[in-house]
Amino acid sequence: MDQDELHGEPAAPEESSPEPEHPQVQRTIAIVLSWKRTENLPYVIRGLRRQSYVDDIMIFHNHPSDRRMDGCINVFSDHNFGCAVRHQLALLLDYDYFVFIDDDLMLSRDLAPWLVPQRDKHGERRILGLVGHTLNLANQTAPYSSGSSSVSKTPRAVDLVKGRFHMLSRGAIQAICDAGLHTRALLAEDDIRANVAVQMAFGEPGLLVPAVGVRYLPEPHGRWHRSNHLDDRDQAVQEAMELGWRPLGPRDDRITSE
Repeated sequence: MDQDELHGEPAAPEESSPEPEHPQVQRTIAIVLSWKRTENLPYVIRGLRRQSYVDDIMIFHNHPSDRRMDGCINVFSDHNFGCAVRHQLALLLDYDYFVFIDDDLMLSRDLAPWLVPQRDKHGERRILGLVGHTLNLANQTAPYSSGSSSVSKTPRAVDLVKGRFHMLSRGAIQAICDAGLHTRALLAEDDIRANVAVQMAFGEPGLLVPAVGVRYLPEPHGRWHRSNHLDDRDQAVQEAMELGWRPLGPRDDRITSE
């Protein structure tokens, strides 16, 4: 089953460099794509309100719903547009960075000490996240499902950042929307599509940051319950490679402070 448990104690955050006298303010919005797990939304939002780097929260109700979440920007749709709509939606918004989080994930601690230094160093050109996946390129028919998922106690490059929590810059969002990756599998597995587009645009692998205080909420409708979920992810990787993509995450690469 394509599901990860986060465990272990993360490394202490790196010491940050002295801030400039007038640091540029980076405005960030968190976008939650809500489908069938509306009962989880209060917990997801509570976790996002702990994030000191998040300025606003948007809930895209990707299904018929009348559940308005107070203090958030609520967008309602009577039609399920799939996961890929969240990146298209971000293109319309005036923010520097975008955090995407699934509606089954709660953050019990502020990730700023671990996430913000890496955002400031690498965030313009890389997709950042908490859970990664290393592909098995020796298995051409099942490169994803025969690969392995991981978290990291230190910042580390990875083939794919999983979509349950990921951060993208405005430039990365533009790259995703301009990439023309409109195959069925890549649209269905939009996190793979995002990784592929950003890597092809900027030539940089995804980057894991320590997963601190992450809790998975009840998930009876999780995508991995679909019988064809892993098949779709294998197909998405195959289609991306047919379009010229090659994963950029060397297996032993470790990002260190410079």
